[in-house]
Amino acid sequence: MKRYLPAIIIFFLILSGYYLVQTHSVQGPDSAQAEENDHPKEATATGVISSLGSVSVPGSGTHLLTKPDHTTILLTGLGANLDNYLGATVEVDGRLSQTASGKELIQVLHVTPLKTVDTGVAGEDPTKWDVFQETVNFGVTFKRRHGWTLAETKTLLTFAIAGEHLEDKSDTITLERVANLKNDPLQNFTGDPKTSTKNLIGPHKLVGYKRVDNGVVTFVVAREQFVFILRYTPGLVRGVDPSANDFFTLISSFDFVPLSAAKAAVTAKK
Repeated sequence: MKRYLPAIIIFFLILSGYYLVQTHSVQGPDSAQAEENDHPKEATATGVISSLGSVSVPGSGTHLLTKPDHTTILLTGLGANLDNYLGATVEVDGRLSQTASGKELIQVLHVTPLKTVDTGVAGEDPTKWDVFQETVNFGVTFKRRHGWTLAETKTLLTFAIAGEHLEDKSDTITLERVANLKNDPLQNFTGDPKTSTKNLIGPHKLVGYKRVDNGVVTFVVAREQFVFILRYTPGLVRGVDPSANDFFTLISSFDFVPLSAAKAAVTAKK
């Protein structure tokens, strides 16, 4: 028996080594993703930051970076306050990971502005932002890009968004004020209450409803006897939609302000 003992020991060593190799080599997609998130790669990207606002999902990013080629990547601030760079062209550095749905996400450690966000006269540069405020008929304020052209009546504001990627067809953002004299449910004003979801709008978490239909995004919110309908309508159907990201930035900044007898004012954010 002692004569065969070395051979038996060698056999069991080979068998245990094979088991260990098989155990470490067979991993599912979830294990690979978990390992990648435990050891994230460094990442650098350049583009314009916008907020996902009320549509952000925990663990799936709070902001969006739109690159020069109009592709996008999700962001979350790990060591930087991304709200300080809304509308700015920046370079972000951080850790590359994945969301639960498999989308790329950069956990941003550093932000380097590449262009100063100039809050001068609207219409100078479509990459820049200012704060729009109307105090006569609507009593609202929100961020808007320079270059958006405005047509207004007492009950409707229409912003046309033009750009090279739109091929001469403008996207539009509208704000309509509607009297709700019968006190109808707020979700009825989205166009289809059954497909509407409750959402919090703006920095003060105004209670509203949201509906998406074939690229058209509608938010509704109420003040006193009026309902305010904010709607984004794309001029073209396309996979990448930078204007929709701008609309969500508008929604995240939307708020009510007191009405006044003065003329409607457009003020620059300091």
